[in-house]
Amino acid sequence: MKFSLPKSRLTNYLQHILQVVPSKSTLPILTNVLIEALENKLKISATDLDVSITASLEAKVGRKGSTSLPAKILFDIIKEVPESEIVFETTGSRMEIKIPNGSYKIATVAADDFPKLPAINTKKEIRISGSDLVRMMKPGRLSMVFFGRLKGSGCRWWPPTDTG
Repeated sequence: MKFSLPKSRLTNYLQHILQVVPSKSTLPILTNVLIEALENKLKISATDLDVSITASLEAKVGRKGSTSLPAKILFDIIKEVPESEIVFETTGSRMEIKIPNGSYKIATVAADDFPKLPAINTKKEIRISGSDLVRMMKPGRLSMVFFGRLKGSGCRWWPPTDTG
């Protein structure tokens, strides 16, 4: 797997994703993020088994693939790097993060070891503004399980897919 993108774009998404990553867990894989390099797109996912989040962002993908790596270590490296294009490349069980004045290597975990994320039925989409969502989530007003994705100033929510 090989891809590159600007630091500012990655940092913004990682900050949101890290809110789901537990700081300590009895399952160490939950402290990781799943990174999937697809056709001109990067997907970053995290879960604590109760809440899951996936972000998709544009990236220059040289080689498709997927892996899992420690979220906090990744974020700590990225936030200290000066603004530039960052290149990520996996070799075996390591990911190399290349920046203009150096590189970092992080041990990875196979993407297959990352928990399966819930399927989302995009045909049952509900659109609401961010302010309406905040008003609805005040204590006692909302009592349901949902999965969502932030998009611009509003939100898009899908109910979980029934699996029987």
